[in-house]
Amino acid sequence: MQPISITTTATLAFALAILPPQVYSLQPRFTKITTLQQQTSLQSLPSRITIPPASRRDVLSILLIASTSLLPSTTHASEKDETADLTSQLFNEDGSLKQQDTLKEASDETISVAIPSTGSFESIDGSSLAVVNGAIGNISYKLPLKWEKGYLDTSEGINAKALNRILVYRPEGMYTENTLSNASRVGIAKSLKLPSVVKADLISGKKVVKDDDLTYYDFDLAVAPATCGQSAENLGLGFCPYDDLFLLSAVVKEGGLYVFVLESNKEQWRRGNADLKRVRESFRVG
Repeated sequence: MQPISITTTATLAFALAILPPQVYSLQPRFTKITTLQQQTSLQSLPSRITIPPASRRDVLSILLIASTSLLPSTTHASEKDETADLTSQLFNEDGSLKQQDTLKEASDETISVAIPSTGSFESIDGSSLAVVNGAIGNISYKLPLKWEKGYLDTSEGINAKALNRILVYRPEGMYTENTLSNASRVGIAKSLKLPSVVKADLISGKKVVKDDDLTYYDFDLAVAPATCGQSAENLGLGFCPYDDLFLLSAVVKEGGLYVFVLESNKEQWRRGNADLKRVRESFRVG
């Protein structure tokens, strides 16, 4: 198999179809995900990049990292702030984009679902569960108030769905934290009892201890179409960029496995990835 060569920087722009200006580097197993802030000028971008034979995920990772050099670096900050960190110039503290240099406080709506004492369950888009013998706690997450019913994002004249759906569930059985720590090796779909992601690629993973003293395991997965015909999006490499993305968060509490799944497509991810990640981060099991 011959190495894959890319001779124009224009090809790299297709890589931006699914990922925002922040690109993440995944280290083996679970580790801290580091944001790469590259301010390389277009002139400094190599005119030719040679990629050795690799998997689809490896090739896309190289393309996506290189493509950050094509992003515009201008902001609306005043002249005295020109040397400020690019992230602070473009984003508010809550992760949302600054709008005409005006800070907009993030407001959220808490979605809470009572947890049945026994058995498996699933809640789609915050639907209530039948609790027969009393609840043993609740599952919660937060949605931005700028999203109307059906996850319609009305900010900045977008008027489009911010995501496809949110699923929260508890499968049958008893589990330990080893289920989650070994999930990347065993397989996410198998470990989390989630067959809908059996064909998805694991993009990144991390674990974090939240303010409830529970350890949550976050997984980012993506699914590419089997073929993309003659579409320009196939980059000439024989495969397409990812179409659907899944933000997962899972935790084991008192032997029960609780899983949060946020499903979006590449356009939704590109428009509002900061909001989507904040929603996933807000997941709690109380």
